[in-house]
Amino acid sequence: MKIIRFLLFNRLSRRIIAEEYSPENRTPYRQKLFAREFVCFAICMMTIFMILPVFTLFLEKVFPNTVSKYDVLLSLIDVMLLLFLFVLALNKDFFSSQSLVKRYWGYQVVSAKTLKPAGQLKCMIRNITTLILPIEMFFLLINKEKRLGDYIAGTKLVQVEKSDPALLFDEMGNYQLDSESWWALIIPVIIFKPYALLVLLA
Repeated sequence: MKIIRFLLFNRLSRRIIAEEYSPENRTPYRQKLFAREFVCFAICMMTIFMILPVFTLFLEKVFPNTVSKYDVLLSLIDVMLLLFLFVLALNKDFFSSQSLVKRYWGYQVVSAKTLKPAGQLKCMIRNITTLILPIEMFFLLINKEKRLGDYIAGTKLVQVEKSDPALLFDEMGNYQLDSESWWALIIPVIIFKPYALLVLLA
């Protein structure tokens, strides 16, 4: 857990994700917020995918003649890492309807009708449209208030008090999964399944 805290909350990550701003400059552009969330995810993705080459290199050094026998295992590990990243990307707002970037900047995903924090399922549906990134970016250019995902999920983004992103670990430790949160985790796995089968059968 200490290693994860360091990877997420070191000085470099805080500089990339966060931004110092004065009270009179409280509202950043939606495009800027979206771009920072994308960069944050890209950093996590690169960090996680460094594990596989290191693991392969270790096998080559220790068992030089057996690496080819583990091609299926390595492919399976690769697919599992991709699945983890996919579920993580679609559920980045899982806790308190806020991603790490939103916590830094003081934003929260809420239901457009009730203005209450959106549930895990709504947040996940909202993030599905990032799979069609060009269309999502086009919507952001013509409408700074809502993304395409907001229209589909019935959500919007509102300003709230900034919170310490490290508190996420406390929320994770105290959280109990309910039926809605289970569906938010299962649906991305179902969506990812055809790709996983394609990679393993190739």
